[in-house]
Amino acid sequence: MRQLKKHKDTAEEWRRNGIPDQRQQSLDDDDEEESEMTAPNGQGLTRKDRIRELMRQDPQRLWKAGSMADSLGVPTKTKSVRVSMDELVRAGELVKHPGSNYQWAAGARQSI
Repeated sequence: MRQLKKHKDTAEEWRRNGIPDQRQQSLDDDDEEESEMTAPNGQGLTRKDRIRELMRQDPQRLWKAGSMADSLGVPTKTKSVRVSMDELVRAGELVKHPGSNYQWAAGARQSI
């Protein structure tokens, strides 16, 4: 009942004052987002570029998303790294093996 009253009050306020603009991301959020996407050395490389770079160095190596996140210096972003690696699999640049091990696609073709 309280929630219904709260929504009714919000709707009434919007009728009087107009619907407010959407909240904009704060500058801190923008900085955090940018730091996730660029290399710590400031070269402007995306996370996918950094993954490609590491995997090209040793094409035969199998990587877990967690070890890749550690190598990229973003151990708390394992899920984001996994998503990026899965996107690279769909693009044909990586191969995903059983057990969620990822390998550079060229390296996988060489080992066959």
